[in-house]
Amino acid sequence: MSSPPEPNSQRLAKSGRPPRAIYFDLGNVLLTFDHLRACEQMALVAGVSKDQVHDCLFESHGLQLAYERGDLTSEDFCERFRRQLDVVVEDEALLLAASDMFALNSSMIPVVTQLEICGYDLGILSNTCKAHWDFVTDGKYDFFDLFQGPTVLSYEVRSMKPAPEIYQAAIESVDCEPREIFFMDDKLENVEGARAAGLDAVIFTTAEQLVEELARRGVELNA
Repeated sequence: MSSPPEPNSQRLAKSGRPPRAIYFDLGNVLLTFDHLRACEQMALVAGVSKDQVHDCLFESHGLQLAYERGDLTSEDFCERFRRQLDVVVEDEALLLAASDMFALNSSMIPVVTQLEICGYDLGILSNTCKAHWDFVTDGKYDFFDLFQGPTVLSYEVRSMKPAPEIYQAAIESVDCEPREIFFMDDKLENVEGARAAGLDAVIFTTAEQLVEELARRGVELNA
């Protein structure tokens, strides 16, 4: 008696070649983060309430979105924050308070390590701002030394996932076809945007699930 056929998505993935390029999302994949902690820390250094900070960053003024989209420099971001909330706070203190909210997703260390050993140039494709990127890559996490592939960041390319332009920048940064690029993200809309651009993209939930997705594509790890 023959086995039941696999779902099309799994059958196609298994029949294809391993990816030639791999991009990781940053937040909630490689790192966890806590916006509430950032708001509380920024409120403390600025002498206002965390609700005022949250409103300024994510609601009425949308400063964080503009910063991550590259519309604002770090200096612009700080100046807009001071002006909107009528506060006096140094740039360095404000940016540190805004950025010290990350923690390494330790379950991803063996996965990334094994992929690097297998010879993959690992890249990062992320919506982020300069302060956050500088904070996590200033030597705090040696983990990032494993990423020798391209880094495509929203504030640098002036486009945010799921807009097509950021995926095009990722495609142009590697020497392969879009379908040969594997990408994972914790947000469905970002995965759908990547797929629309031709990438082989999946929702990220856990390191174990990611290993299974890679195995379907012929990438066997000991993680």
